[in-house]
Amino acid sequence: MGRRALAASAAALMPMLPLAAAPPRSPAAALAFTPPSGPLTLVRELHRGLGDGHEIVTRRAYAVQIVPDGDGFRVDGELVDSAVEAPAILHALAELERTRSDAGLFPLHLDRAGMIVASGSPTDAGAIRQAFALSEHKIAAAPLAPAERSEAAAFIARLRTRSGAAIGGEWPADLFHPATGQHTDTRRLAVADGVSGSVTVTIDARDRPSGDLLASVERTVVTELDGTRRTSRELWTLAHR
Repeated sequence: MGRRALAASAAALMPMLPLAAAPPRSPAAALAFTPPSGPLTLVRELHRGLGDGHEIVTRRAYAVQIVPDGDGFRVDGELVDSAVEAPAILHALAELERTRSDAGLFPLHLDRAGMIVASGSPTDAGAIRQAFALSEHKIAAAPLAPAERSEAAAFIARLRTRSGAAIGGEWPADLFHPATGQHTDTRRLAVADGVSGSVTVTIDARDRPSGDLLASVERTVVTELDGTRRTSRELWTLAHR
């Protein structure tokens, strides 16, 4: 594998790593979670850069409600809308993600501090294998430049490593009770063959002015390797219905 291909493959893998844990909370703050009442709409928008100026954008909206449950809380919900934008060559995987039902994802369970402690992550193994095979066939047959083919293959490889879970990845444990404000973590990388760089993860969480409801959580991952720069962005919003 050449230097550029190695960098592209490594960069494609970086956004899935647990690079920035939630900032530590004081014991008092950890006990202060008071969930919003009534029906809510939770929207997740995920932007995954492909390194060639293109990206995959996934938007999924859920109707949710948080209710007391034992020593913590339960999040009941259902998927109400799903859309995926992706390059045509990845149509099969994009369609798989768009039509994924999320059956079994809910209920989510929160501890008394509002942290997610358990969740489902359903997949259809047969459909996933078929979608990967179709996408790989399209990549092989497409009139792509070597760099473009490397980028597409690296992206497929990254998705394969996640095939036991939703393609979009795991939900952050502190989604419903994040530490507000902006927090940044940068780590240096030394991959192989002299390739080095950095990964910077910025998390920006905001409450609504009323203080009774999370407004948004945005996580941005910037990976710089061997002169390349790749950005992935994830945005969560919560609103009363």
